[in-house]
Amino acid sequence: MSSDREPAVDEVFENPGPGGGSARYFFLGGLALVAIAIASFLLAISVPSGQLSLHATTTLPLIVATGLFARAFALRGLPDRIVVGPDGMEIETRRGARKHPWSEIGSAARVNVLNSQKTCLRVTDTDGKAIVRVDESFPDYERLAALVESYVDAKPDDTSARIMARKARRMALFTFAAGCFLALAAVFIALDTRERQRADGLLAAKGVPGEAEIVRRFTAPNGVTKRIEYRVAGSGVKNVEVHPAIWDLLEGAETIVVVYVPDEPDISRLDFGEVRDGDFTKSPRGGYLLAALGGLMALFMLGYSPIAWMGYDLAFDDKRRTWKVTRHGRVVWSSGKGDAGTGR
Repeated sequence: MSSDREPAVDEVFENPGPGGGSARYFFLGGLALVAIAIASFLLAISVPSGQLSLHATTTLPLIVATGLFARAFALRGLPDRIVVGPDGMEIETRRGARKHPWSEIGSAARVNVLNSQKTCLRVTDTDGKAIVRVDESFPDYERLAALVESYVDAKPDDTSARIMARKARRMALFTFAAGCFLALAAVFIALDTRERQRADGLLAAKGVPGEAEIVRRFTAPNGVTKRIEYRVAGSGVKNVEVHPAIWDLLEGAETIVVVYVPDEPDISRLDFGEVRDGDFTKSPRGGYLLAALGGLMALFMLGYSPIAWMGYDLAFDDKRRTWKVTRHGRVVWSSGKGDAGTGR
């Protein structure tokens, strides 16, 4: 390695403003989003809404809150001072200072931060356990990361490569499993949408009026939605939502008028008073669209898993506005000029 990448003297990197104050704001923001998600969920129980609206007001805030919590803990965990030299790294935190010789350091690589395009330098011991994580908010981050990586790359053993390969394989297995799950979910959604579309077609073409036995008349656990369970002769019990006025009229009734398909009595609906689910995802167009999106994501993840197994990753550098391909944390290709092979 060249002398400018392995200086003979220690280099000091100080964090003059520990992130405790900023971390507090991120943590409070995460708590606020969790509170919004809980309130929205409780509201949805009493005032039913569509799946898209429900996820937009509950799932999405929780995802953003997860990122805010991760950011808060990252800021709180930033060292106050890092010294890098030929003998190793000295890391000073609020708990004290500790020296790590290069023989104890197994790997150093930049990894993506959760829910963002930012990176952090992750330094591990020879067993792959994290020693320290330093993100881009640390002063002179780029120079610090390049310096630590150069020392680790100069080590004569292959510890770093083995650790990074092991981590890449774990990620590849997770990606493959997630892709399989998405593929199964997409197939299930497509088949379920096809079956509901077929049932609607049969009711329109072959449906006849008849009577069904009312098995149970009840209010849903949310205390608002009115429902009944009924059974057509030769079929199983069906549970449907009913308009409150019709539900009141059914008090004491033993039967109700339905439309059913004689050849397939399991396919039926109430002749009047049934509340149909108007959610877009329950329509044929919405169901097939959701299945197609899930299928595309599954194909991407299944196709990416062997690439991840070999340690490759694709990321977007929002500072340089370039795409880059990394292997084991080192840049091997970049759409910009002069970045490949630098580790940046």
